[in-house]
Amino acid sequence: MSSFTSRTRLAGTVALAAALVLGASACSITVESKGGGNPTTAGGSAPQTAAGTPSASATSARTQSSSGSAQAPAGGPTVDQMTPAGTSLALGKPASILVTNGKPDKDYYDRQLFEVKVTSIEKGSYADLASLDKDGKYKGYTPFYIHSEVTLKDAVKPVKYVSWNDTGFRSLLAGGARADSLIIFGGFDKCPSASSFKALGDTRQACSVALAPAGTAVAQVTYTGYSSNYPTSDLNPYTDKPIVWGN
Repeated sequence: MSSFTSRTRLAGTVALAAALVLGASACSITVESKGGGNPTTAGGSAPQTAAGTPSASATSARTQSSSGSAQAPAGGPTVDQMTPAGTSLALGKPASILVTNGKPDKDYYDRQLFEVKVTSIEKGSYADLASLDKDGKYKGYTPFYIHSEVTLKDAVKPVKYVSWNDTGFRSLLAGGARADSLIIFGGFDKCPSASSFKALGDTRQACSVALAPAGTAVAQVTYTGYSSNYPTSDLNPYTDKPIVWGN
Protein backbone atom coordinates (compact mmCIF):
# COMPACT_ATOMS: atom_id res chain seq x y z
CA MET A 1 0.00 0.00 0.00
CA SER A 2 2.29 3.08 1.16
CA SER A 3 0.84 0.17 -0.28
CA PHE A 4 2.52 -1.25 1.95
CA THR A 5 8.92 -5.49 7.39
CA SER A 6 9.36 -11.31 8.68
CA ARG A 7 10.63 -11.23 5.10
CA THR A 8 10.36 -14.20 2.73
CA ARG A 9 11.35 -13.75 -0.90
CA LEU A 10 9.66 -15.90 -3.47
CA ALA A 11 11.58 -18.25 -5.69
CA GLY A 12 10.19 -16.26 -8.59
CA THR A 13 11.56 -12.93 -7.37
CA VAL A 14 13.56 -11.08 -9.97
CA ALA A 15 16.26 -8.92 -8.38
CA LEU A 16 18.22 -6.10 -9.95
CA ALA A 17 21.85 -7.08 -9.36
CA ALA A 18 23.41 -3.65 -9.07
CA ALA A 19 22.45 -0.70 -6.94
CA LEU A 20 20.71 1.97 -8.99
CA VAL A 21 20.87 5.68 -8.46
CA LEU A 22 17.74 7.73 -7.99
CA GLY A 23 18.40 11.38 -7.23
CA ALA A 24 21.03 11.47 -4.51
CA SER A 25 20.18 8.08 -3.01
CA ALA A 26 21.23 4.59 -4.06
CA CYS A 27 18.41 2.14 -4.51
CA SER A 28 17.64 -1.22 -6.05
CA ILE A 29 14.40 -2.75 -7.18
CA THR A 30 12.87 -6.18 -6.94
CA VAL A 31 9.74 -7.55 -8.51
CA GLU A 32 7.70 -10.06 -6.55
CA SER A 33 5.94 -12.71 -8.63
CA LYS A 34 2.28 -13.62 -8.31
CA GLY A 35 3.01 -16.84 -6.43
CA GLY A 36 2.37 -17.51 -2.77
CA GLY A 37 4.39 -16.30 0.17
CA ASN A 38 5.07 -12.95 1.74
CA PRO A 39 6.68 -10.18 -0.29
CA THR A 40 9.73 -8.20 0.83
CA THR A 41 8.82 -4.61 1.51
CA ALA A 42 10.64 -1.35 0.86
CA GLY A 43 13.89 -1.10 2.77
CA GLY A 44 14.42 -4.88 2.91
CA SER A 45 15.36 -4.80 6.58
CA ALA A 46 14.11 -7.02 9.38
CA PRO A 47 10.98 -5.84 11.21
CA GLN A 48 11.67 -2.88 13.49
CA THR A 49 10.08 -2.93 16.89
CA ALA A 50 10.16 -0.81 19.99
CA ALA A 51 13.75 -0.65 21.16
CA GLY A 52 15.19 -0.63 24.66
CA THR A 53 15.45 -2.87 27.68
CA PRO A 54 12.21 -4.58 28.67
CA SER A 55 10.62 -3.53 31.91
CA ALA A 56 10.79 -5.74 34.96
CA SER A 57 7.08 -6.51 34.61
CA ALA A 58 7.46 -7.53 30.97
CA THR A 59 10.44 -9.69 31.81
CA SER A 60 8.65 -11.44 34.64
CA ALA A 61 5.69 -12.08 32.34
CA ARG A 62 7.86 -14.15 30.01
CA THR A 63 7.53 -17.38 31.90
CA GLN A 64 7.91 -20.85 30.47
CA SER A 65 4.91 -23.12 30.13
CA SER A 66 5.04 -26.73 31.22
CA SER A 67 5.74 -27.69 27.59
CA GLY A 68 8.82 -25.46 27.56
CA SER A 69 7.45 -22.81 25.14
CA ALA A 70 7.46 -19.17 26.17
CA GLN A 71 4.27 -17.30 27.02
CA ALA A 72 3.51 -13.90 25.55
CA PRO A 73 3.61 -10.89 27.90
CA ALA A 74 0.24 -10.07 29.42
CA GLY A 75 -1.62 -6.96 28.25
CA GLY A 76 -1.46 -5.07 25.01
CA PRO A 77 -3.47 -5.55 21.82
CA THR A 78 -4.72 -8.93 20.61
CA VAL A 79 -6.06 -10.48 17.40
CA ASP A 80 -9.58 -10.12 18.81
CA GLN A 81 -9.31 -6.36 18.16
CA MET A 82 -8.73 -6.81 14.44
CA THR A 83 -11.30 -6.04 11.76
CA PRO A 84 -13.04 -9.36 10.99
CA ALA A 85 -11.80 -11.52 8.13
CA GLY A 86 -13.81 -11.10 4.95
CA THR A 87 -14.65 -7.43 5.52
CA SER A 88 -15.03 -5.28 2.39
CA LEU A 89 -14.19 -1.58 2.68
CA ALA A 90 -14.34 1.45 0.44
CA LEU A 91 -11.11 3.35 -0.12
CA GLY A 92 -10.47 5.64 2.84
CA LYS A 93 -12.27 3.44 5.36
CA PRO A 94 -10.21 2.10 8.32
CA ALA A 95 -9.33 -1.43 9.38
CA SER A 96 -7.62 -2.52 12.61
CA ILE A 97 -4.51 -4.61 11.90
CA LEU A 98 -2.33 -6.40 14.49
CA VAL A 99 1.38 -6.94 13.82
CA THR A 100 3.34 -9.40 16.00
CA ASN A 101 7.14 -9.15 15.91
CA GLY A 102 9.49 -11.79 17.31
CA LYS A 103 8.86 -14.60 19.75
CA PRO A 104 7.62 -14.15 23.32
CA ASP A 105 10.99 -15.15 24.82
CA LYS A 106 12.89 -12.48 22.85
CA ASP A 107 13.59 -8.97 24.08
CA TYR A 108 12.36 -7.47 20.80
CA TYR A 109 8.97 -9.23 21.01
CA ASP A 110 6.06 -6.86 20.59
CA ARG A 111 2.47 -6.69 19.37
CA GLN A 112 1.29 -3.50 17.75
CA LEU A 113 -2.20 -2.48 16.71
CA PHE A 114 -2.56 -0.16 13.72
CA GLU A 115 -5.47 1.59 12.10
CA VAL A 116 -4.96 1.33 8.34
CA LYS A 117 -6.76 3.20 5.59
CA VAL A 118 -6.01 2.49 1.95
CA THR A 119 -6.71 6.00 0.70
CA SER A 120 -6.08 5.81 -3.05
CA ILE A 121 -4.78 3.74 -5.95
CA GLU A 122 -2.88 6.10 -8.25
CA LYS A 123 -1.98 5.19 -11.81
CA GLY A 124 1.56 6.09 -12.85
CA SER A 125 3.44 5.59 -16.10
CA TYR A 126 6.43 3.60 -17.29
CA ALA A 127 8.31 6.92 -17.51
CA ASP A 128 8.30 6.98 -13.69
CA LEU A 129 10.49 3.86 -13.72
CA ALA A 130 12.78 4.75 -16.59
CA SER A 131 15.67 5.89 -14.40
CA LEU A 132 15.49 2.58 -12.52
CA ASP A 133 14.95 0.25 -15.44
CA LYS A 134 18.26 0.37 -17.30
CA ASP A 135 17.64 -3.00 -18.98
CA GLY A 136 14.04 -2.36 -19.96
CA LYS A 137 12.73 -5.23 -17.84
CA TYR A 138 9.55 -3.38 -16.91
CA LYS A 139 8.51 -2.12 -20.32
CA GLY A 140 4.97 -3.23 -20.90
CA TYR A 141 4.05 -2.59 -17.26
CA THR A 142 2.32 0.34 -15.61
CA PRO A 143 3.10 1.24 -11.98
CA PHE A 144 0.23 1.85 -9.60
CA TYR A 145 0.91 3.63 -6.32
CA ILE A 146 -1.02 2.30 -3.34
CA HIS A 147 -1.35 5.09 -0.80
CA SER A 148 -2.24 4.40 2.82
CA GLU A 149 -2.68 6.24 6.08
CA VAL A 150 -1.42 4.24 9.08
CA THR A 151 -1.88 5.15 12.76
CA LEU A 152 -0.23 3.33 15.67
CA LYS A 153 -3.01 2.70 18.19
CA ASP A 154 -1.52 0.36 20.81
CA ALA A 155 1.54 -1.75 21.66
CA VAL A 156 2.77 -4.12 24.37
CA LYS A 157 5.98 -2.17 24.96
CA PRO A 158 6.65 1.55 25.34
CA VAL A 159 6.97 3.00 21.84
CA LYS A 160 10.43 4.23 20.88
CA TYR A 161 10.89 3.08 17.29
CA VAL A 162 8.22 1.15 15.43
CA SER A 163 8.15 0.64 11.66
CA TRP A 164 5.18 -0.28 9.53
CA ASN A 165 5.08 -3.89 8.29
CA ASP A 166 3.07 -4.22 5.09
CA THR A 167 3.96 -7.77 4.04
CA GLY A 168 0.40 -9.00 4.57
CA PHE A 169 -0.97 -6.76 1.81
CA ARG A 170 -1.59 -7.63 -1.85
CA SER A 171 -2.72 -5.63 -4.88
CA LEU A 172 -5.24 -7.21 -7.27
CA LEU A 173 -5.96 -6.47 -10.90
CA ALA A 174 -9.48 -6.01 -12.18
CA GLY A 175 -10.76 -9.57 -12.45
CA GLY A 176 -8.94 -10.73 -9.32
CA ALA A 177 -5.45 -11.71 -10.56
CA ARG A 178 -2.60 -10.67 -8.28
CA ALA A 179 -0.43 -7.76 -9.44
CA ASP A 180 3.35 -7.89 -9.13
CA SER A 181 4.95 -5.79 -6.38
CA LEU A 182 7.85 -3.47 -7.11
CA ILE A 183 10.26 -3.26 -4.18
CA ILE A 184 12.57 -0.25 -4.13
CA PHE A 185 15.48 -0.20 -1.69
CA GLY A 186 16.71 3.27 -0.84
CA GLY A 187 13.61 5.31 -1.56
CA PHE A 188 11.51 6.48 -4.50
CA ASP A 189 10.17 10.03 -4.74
CA LYS A 190 6.98 8.91 -6.47
CA CYS A 191 6.11 6.54 -3.61
CA PRO A 192 7.94 7.27 -0.33
CA SER A 193 7.90 4.67 2.44
CA ALA A 194 6.50 5.46 5.87
CA SER A 195 8.83 6.87 8.53
CA SER A 196 8.95 5.20 11.94
CA PHE A 197 6.38 5.74 14.68
CA LYS A 198 7.66 7.38 17.85
CA ALA A 199 4.51 7.43 20.02
CA LEU A 200 1.01 6.00 20.23
CA GLY A 201 -1.32 8.03 18.07
CA ASP A 202 1.33 8.83 15.46
CA THR A 203 0.03 8.74 11.89
CA ARG A 204 2.21 8.10 8.86
CA GLN A 205 1.57 8.15 5.12
CA ALA A 206 2.68 4.93 3.46
CA CYS A 207 3.04 3.91 -0.16
CA SER A 208 3.80 0.76 -2.12
CA VAL A 209 4.17 0.07 -5.82
CA ALA A 210 2.23 -2.52 -7.82
CA LEU A 211 2.94 -3.38 -11.46
CA ALA A 212 0.10 -4.08 -13.87
CA PRO A 213 0.54 -5.35 -17.45
CA ALA A 214 -0.23 -2.68 -20.03
CA GLY A 215 -3.96 -2.43 -20.61
CA THR A 216 -4.87 -3.63 -17.12
CA ALA A 217 -5.30 -1.78 -13.83
CA VAL A 218 -5.02 -2.35 -10.09
CA ALA A 219 -8.55 -2.35 -8.67
CA GLN A 220 -8.27 -3.64 -5.10
CA VAL A 221 -5.92 -3.99 -2.19
CA THR A 222 -6.23 -6.92 0.21
CA TYR A 223 -4.88 -7.81 3.65
CA THR A 224 -4.18 -11.54 3.89
CA GLY A 225 -2.84 -11.56 7.45
CA TYR A 226 0.42 -12.16 9.27
CA SER A 227 1.15 -15.74 10.23
CA SER A 228 3.22 -14.40 13.15
CA ASN A 229 -0.06 -13.41 14.81
CA TYR A 230 -1.02 -17.09 15.24
CA PRO A 231 0.57 -20.22 16.76
CA THR A 232 0.43 -21.88 13.31
CA SER A 233 -0.16 -20.37 9.87
CA ASP A 234 -3.25 -22.49 9.21
CA LEU A 235 -5.03 -20.56 12.00
CA ASN A 236 -4.78 -17.30 10.03
CA PRO A 237 -8.38 -16.63 8.85
CA TYR A 238 -7.36 -13.80 6.51
CA THR A 239 -5.60 -16.19 4.10
CA ASP A 240 -8.93 -17.39 2.74
CA LYS A 241 -11.03 -14.36 3.72
CA PRO A 242 -8.92 -11.21 3.32
CA ILE A 243 -9.93 -7.67 4.16
CA VAL A 244 -10.54 -5.92 0.84
CA TRP A 245 -10.35 -2.23 -0.08
CA GLY A 246 -11.73 -1.04 -3.41
CA ASN A 247 -14.40 -2.02 -5.88
